[in-house]
Amino acid sequence: MTHRRPLLFLALAAGLLLAVFATGCATETSSAETSDIFEAAPWPSGESLQYQVVNGDGDLLGHGTLESMADAGVIALHQRYVEAETPEGAEPITDDITVWVNASTFRPERGERIAVGRDEDGKSSTDRWQWTYGVEDGDPVITVTHDDGDGEPSTDTLRLRDHYYDNESSLWLWRSVDLGEEHEAFYVSVNALERSQQTVNLRVPQTEMVTVPAGEFEAYRLLFRNGRAVRTAWIEAAEPHRVLRWDNGSSILELLP
Repeated sequence: MTHRRPLLFLALAAGLLLAVFATGCATETSSAETSDIFEAAPWPSGESLQYQVVNGDGDLLGHGTLESMADAGVIALHQRYVEAETPEGAEPITDDITVWVNASTFRPERGERIAVGRDEDGKSSTDRWQWTYGVEDGDPVITVTHDDGDGEPSTDTLRLRDHYYDNESSLWLWRSVDLGEEHEAFYVSVNALERSQQTVNLRVPQTEMVTVPAGEFEAYRLLFRNGRAVRTAWIEAAEPHRVLRWDNGSSILELLP
């Protein structure tokens, strides 16, 4: 099923492996042996980080905020993105995503997304997604409802493979893994918007210095591979292991002071 994308930079940031490893295939399998990769959350509850979104030429596209809050064994992970410039009289383009995960395992429980965009005539439109994780006939599943405001909401269910994490939790998940040099692992990323799941190869080849608007830092370089696609994130070497930069191949997310 194809869904329209109202946001001009909907896939420019976040843990959007869709922008990295898009396939549109909900039943993709892989011969790689996957495993759980979450170890521990290094970030404090109530953390709030500010980012800029730029293209390959350095042009500013938007700003982002990543926030987390722990309560009763569940962590709420929230992302908000706003376009850099809004035409006079128009409603700002925004993207709000929240995923709730188990604090001990990082296994997702539910999520929601509200994306406000504009068409070529400047008219605003809103897409809403809600999804929940559960068990059906003994197997894990995700059920996704999408409402684009143009008709009846659509609902789909996808049966999941083991060792899965929600795609929209990626910018926190990557901070929680074994960050030792030469570490390598495979896990499953579930994309609620596309009703798909992907096997992702994560590798930590080295540490290096990286400069972002927030300053210069020693960072672990993380490589993500699915098929021929390879993308890169730089994670701060010192705790709380903030995401310093995420390059999805078409746009870049960078930490602000």
